[in-house]
Amino acid sequence: MSFLPKPRLRIFDNQTGLIAFQYEKMAPGKVFHDVVVVKASFNLLPGGICPVPEPAVLFLADKFRQPDNPMGSSLLQAGDLVLGKPGTDIVVTGSVYAHSPTPHFQTGLRVSNRHNTLIDYTCIATGKRNWQHTQRLGWHMSEPAVAEQVPIAYELAYGGRNIIPDTPPEKWEIYAPNPAGSGFSFAGHSKDDQFPAPQWEPTEYQVSTTLPLTGFGPVARHWLSRQKYAGTYDEKWRVQLKDNPPYLDYPDDFDLRFFQCAHPSLQCSTPLTGNEKLDFFHLIKGVPHLESWLPSLGIAAYWQEGTTAQQAMLPLDTVHIVTDEKPGQGCINLVWRWSKPHYLNIHELLLRTVQLPEPGQHSG
Repeated sequence: MSFLPKPRLRIFDNQTGLIAFQYEKMAPGKVFHDVVVVKASFNLLPGGICPVPEPAVLFLADKFRQPDNPMGSSLLQAGDLVLGKPGTDIVVTGSVYAHSPTPHFQTGLRVSNRHNTLIDYTCIATGKRNWQHTQRLGWHMSEPAVAEQVPIAYELAYGGRNIIPDTPPEKWEIYAPNPAGSGFSFAGHSKDDQFPAPQWEPTEYQVSTTLPLTGFGPVARHWLSRQKYAGTYDEKWRVQLKDNPPYLDYPDDFDLRFFQCAHPSLQCSTPLTGNEKLDFFHLIKGVPHLESWLPSLGIAAYWQEGTTAQQAMLPLDTVHIVTDEKPGQGCINLVWRWSKPHYLNIHELLLRTVQLPEPGQHSG
């Protein structure tokens, strides 16, 4: 027997030609929402983004790089089925590419509209190198080898865990910004060992400060940049099940930014609309600087609240850039989301695609 309320949305007319999925999520205050997610994929070529959408794949849950070790692994893919996001996530997976073999190179991306730069993030990628120990220097990194390609994985950035024998993993000391990296602890390693060292570095940082999370990939829910928005799970939160069954509410200080899974420097505070300019630096093989624009595609929603007809453009809350989907070709996945509480009693929803003004044009 299920205690969950039934969906209010009974008729969903998807006229977009894109993959869409309807589901339910609970918001703070135990307010249940009907949610619809729409996803499209666009080929990313050396000349830019193809404007014609391709079939996309929806991911129903997070997928870890090491499924049998989620606490010590980075995310390979973030799930698409969340309540909603206050802004837009920019996530990059795959690899980055130097123009020619080099020990290190700067890579990054910029997102801008007609008025402002919304995101401008760079970091340094290096060739393979190892942690090694000498009497004079202690543990230190070797010089990087030359490389043309560096995988995007937080395992290749600074971080990690202090593995304590005969102790449950949840009690190990971790580097909260990146539990999947290396260099935080050398416990369990002999001074004769050599093992992989970080290939990702911040563009600028002070040696005396804690190294920030560095990279482009999705961030797991229990990592610091997301966990700080999860709220306080104290005794007040725990006793609510006894006082107000059958399921637990979010903490009072829960923040919806928890649902944003991008690197903190790759999050727009408000949703993108489409048509934003993209500048990729050493993200695409053979193209040191690729200038393109998000596809001029929007999703319009139409529904009824009581006797009042409503319509709105869906927020574009996720832009997932895959640099090496196929040989010589990447892709960009776009996700739009409609999320409305049950108490509005919305029974029907219609979705259609809308052609946005081309880049540089003004709407209206």
